[in-house]
This record gives sequence, structure tokens and C-alpha cells, in this order.
Amino acid sequence: MITSNELPHSIEAEELLLSSCLIDGRAVVARCQEAQISRSSFYDSKHGAIFAVILQLIERGSESIDVGILAEELKVSGQLEMIGGYAFLTQVTNRIPTTAQADYYIRRVRGLQSQRELIRAARRAADSAVGCDPEQFEQITGELRFAVETITTSANSLSSQLKARRMDPATTPPKSRVVYSLGKVPVCTAQNLTTVNAEAKAGKSAFIGAMLAAPMAAPGADCLSVSGSNEKGHAVLHFDTEQSASDWFSHLCQAKRRAGIVEFPPWLVSYTIAGMSAAECRSALEIAMAWAQRDFGGIHSVLIDGIADLIVDPNDAEETFPFVTRLHALAIKYDCPIVSVLHRNPGSEKTRGHLGSQLERKSESNLTMEKDAESGTTVVFSLKQRGAPIPKADGPTFRWSDGEGMHVTGESVRARQDHAKAEQLRQVAVEVFSDNRTLTYSKLRDGVQATAKCSERTADKKVSEMNRLGVIVRFPPNLYTLAA
Repeated sequence: MITSNELPHSIEAEELLLSSCLIDGRAVVARCQEAQISRSSFYDSKHGAIFAVILQLIERGSESIDVGILAEELKVSGQLEMIGGYAFLTQVTNRIPTTAQADYYIRRVRGLQSQRELIRAARRAADSAVGCDPEQFEQITGELRFAVETITTSANSLSSQLKARRMDPATTPPKSRVVYSLGKVPVCTAQNLTTVNAEAKAGKSAFIGAMLAAPMAAPGADCLSVSGSNEKGHAVLHFDTEQSASDWFSHLCQAKRRAGIVEFPPWLVSYTIAGMSAAECRSALEIAMAWAQRDFGGIHSVLIDGIADLIVDPNDAEETFPFVTRLHALAIKYDCPIVSVLHRNPGSEKTRGHLGSQLERKSESNLTMEKDAESGTTVVFSLKQRGAPIPKADGPTFRWSDGEGMHVTGESVRARQDHAKAEQLRQVAVEVFSDNRTLTYSKLRDGVQATAKCSERTADKKVSEMNRLGVIVRFPPNLYTLAA
């Protein structure tokens, strides 16, 4: 192991901070929380235990705290002897600072904590780097980069972060940039998450292939109702966590064929990461995004086919919640959408564990795919999204075509229903107009009522549907004719 001198700390600053908390508990503790001071911020674990009890007392409503109250709480929780009893507690709390100095002690304690975290991260990386191979080295540097960024962000006071995020009436943030649309509905915008969920074999990979094809598609290409352009040539990043290398490459070639192009554009960057550990996959994602930003001047989108493979346990809230938060932070940092593909539990509308629930809450669009076993048709719809919903009846569909050798776009459920309804209504209209080129509304309605053997009210509805579906054409002021 690599060793060095003792980690940086200041026992004096920690004791003076604790004494400040006793002088003006609620105000000083609030400033501690603002600076993200916690039990782990103290080098001396006994100081951390005392701070945790002070925090509990304040949260329970105590306006002020003296040594007696503090000692009693520590005794009840079985920690008094652990910290060294009354003697140690008295030693710590006998410091006589002023609350005006509290901010200095807060900055000092927090700053030393950040230094220790940085040193520990560097030590871990240095220990791991000894004797590692080049591929492991990439992972180690990625993990160190992530640790440094996390420590740096955390070291900034919450007040500074909050001030930077406060609404400024004089400054209007740029409108969200639409990156992908489904039909005419935007489903992916920059700095947001999108989730695609479906049961196994519902066509998720084909749909992701269509998303890959859309930014590079030639005119007339069938991208399964997905649209998106990439005029700036920013990187389209794709990660496959499930398929073999052969299947992964075939999938990319299918996307190229779908786009109607001969060669892959240089900005399409795809990785097969099947078989890598969850930690390796997360590091690979961050490294690849940093490379893409450097090499292409920006990231168009990130598509992760198999997001659950980036964590160990999708049912572990302590693992999944920070992961989804980090994923969103990456989307914001690189000004791009991140699209995650996630399996649904078999026979259920629920996605996998806490991971699915948290992605659903944080995603701007949750695209659901359902495949009809009888027809082989898959419909894509979205009822849980921030923008306009895509009802299932209006959702685009696709199915496999032997002739095309790939999935092709079909009619929506509503379109198929409308076509069937239009055919039925046309048969009625043909009979009504049999001896007339044009009819007034009243004569048309009466003819429909007689032919369809329905009430006047139902006849009115049928005439309205004939007009909507293009079965008849209206000429002002009040004449109708059969559409050609």
C-alpha cells in the first residue's frame, strides 16, 4: 500500500465549531447544513458523534442546547462512554468562540474534509494503478475523474450553488432543444432523460436502431416514426450491454441500412460493453462522454441499450437513486438527452425495481412498447411525460417485414380504425348519393337516416364522421358531394 503523512485535519477547528453550535444552535447548525457539514465531515469520530446528536436535538425543535442536555442524549444513545465521557465532552465544549467566527470554522472543517476525500481517492487510484494493464488504467482514471468532480462539486457551498440557480427575470434560459421526436411529438430534449420500456422481444433494439438511424437518415428513410437531425455533427453515443459482438455490429449495420446510407458517419460512436462489471460500465460511460465532447465538440445524444447493467441491484434504492441523479447530471453537463432502455417485469406494467421507478420519475418521456402476439405489431406510446402525451390509440406502430428484411412502420391503431370506419360509411354514402351529385345537409342527413336505419341524432354524427374522414366533401354554403 502507498502511505503518506497523516491526513489533514484541525482538532481545534472541530472543537470550536461544536462550541459555536452550543452557543447558537439553530442558526449555526443551519449554516453547517448549508455548507453540507455532516457527521463524516469531522476527522475525529467522537466530534462527529457529538455533532450528530446536536443535529438531532435541533431537528426535534430544541432552540438551545447546553452540555447537560447533550450529555444526557449521548448517554441515552449509549455514546457517552464511547466519546470519552463527561471529561471529553467538557473539554470540547469549554471552548469560548463567538458565533461571528462560526463561518470560518465551517469553511475550515469542510475544506479539510474535501482535502481528505481527494487524498483518499488519489491513493485508491495509485494503489490500483500499480501493475495494472492499459485497459484497467482507463477505468482507474475514469473513476478518479468522477471522484474529483464529485468532491469539487460537493465542496462548493450549497448557498453558492443555489445562488447560481436562482431565477433572474432579466435572463430567459434558452428553450429546450428538441433532439428526437416520435411522430410530431418531441420525446427527447437536451439535458433530460428518456426511458424506453418494454417486455423482452417487443422490438426495443429495432426502435433504438431507428433512433440511431434518424440523425443520419437519407430522405424517405423509414425510421419507425422517429425523427431527429444532427447538422452540427455532434457525437451520437450508443452503448449495448446485452448482445454479442457479432449481433451488436449487425444491429449497427441494420441501422445504417435503415437510414439509407452507404457508410457510417464519423460521429456515430458505438460501444459493446456486454460482460463488463457495473462499475466498469459506469466508468466507460463517463470516459466515452468526455472523449466525445473533446473529439466532436458536443454530444447529440446518448443511447444506452440495457441501463440495468450499469448497476448491481435495480432494487437497491441506495445504489439506484444516486445513479439516476448522476445520469441526469451528465445530461445537463453535456447538454444532451440520455435515453435508457429498460425491461419491464414479465406480465406486468412495472419496470424493474427502484431503478425503473426512479427513471420514470426523472424522465421527461417514458416510452412504452407493447407487442401484439397475434399480429406481431408493436405500438409505441407515452402517457407519463412532461409534454404532450401519446395515447396508445395514436402511437406509431411497426412490425417485421420479410420482404424488407427489417421492421417497417405501420398504421396507428386509430388510423386502422378510421380506415375501417371510412369504408363502412362510404358504402352508406354511395347509396345516398346514387341519383344525386350534390345534396343539402338536411337531405344528406335524411338519406343517411333512412339507409342506415338510425335516429336523426345518429345520422348527424355519421355525416360529421363522413366529413372528418374524407368520405364526403362540403361546398359552401350548404352542399355536399361524394369524394372521389
